[in-house]
Amino acid sequence: MSKNSKLYYSSLLIPFFSLPSFAIDAIENGSANLDFRYRYETVDQDNIANTAHASTLRSRFNFTTAVQSDFQAQIEVDNVAVIGGDNHNDSHNGLTDHPIVADPEGTEINQAWLAYIGIEKTQVKYGRQRINNNQRFIGGVGWRQNEQTYDGLTINNQWFENTKISYGYINNINRIFGPDDGAQRADLDAKTHILNINHQGLAIGKLSAYSYWLDIKVAPAASNHTTGLRLT
Repeated sequence: MSKNSKLYYSSLLIPFFSLPSFAIDAIENGSANLDFRYRYETVDQDNIANTAHASTLRSRFNFTTAVQSDFQAQIEVDNVAVIGGDNHNDSHNGLTDHPIVADPEGTEINQAWLAYIGIEKTQVKYGRQRINNNQRFIGGVGWRQNEQTYDGLTINNQWFENTKISYGYINNINRIFGPDDGAQRADLDAKTHILNINHQGLAIGKLSAYSYWLDIKVAPAASNHTTGLRLT
């Protein structure tokens, strides 16, 4: 290795070794995962002449640090690729003579969050994160290749026996149509509050009380305030 190469690689390592010792321990004791999901979907729609055939592969990599000083972090990156030729309308590629299969190609940060667990039976998480909270209203749309995730703050508390209280403030919705805008917006700016209380102490099942204030300026038709009870 040349002298210049040694200096270059040394300069890359300096930021890592200048981190506090607890941060280095969190990274060294963390876990990495690699996941692949292939799917084939076909759609035959009466008012469109061509049949859609979508052959796509989602590749996902994430790294989660170990818990250090009551903090933990994760970053997760997704890539969606077409295997074979485009033969469907993914809402980006302009193939409007084919039915829509909303799995556009692209690479995106799916999650990037920092969590604090220093309060008894409570987790506070900030950043881009997965929220599956009564998925009719707030969820990941997990059957699509590009998962819907949310930018914001969530607090999950389990002080009371058999009861979980969840609050969240969402300021951006990363939709399944991303990472870039196409026929549909990739992101939606939001000022959304979500509150969910789940109690599992009943003999007949789980009781949930929820209230969602969905304030989406660029999509007023999707904005609403819903309060309800749900027994599962």
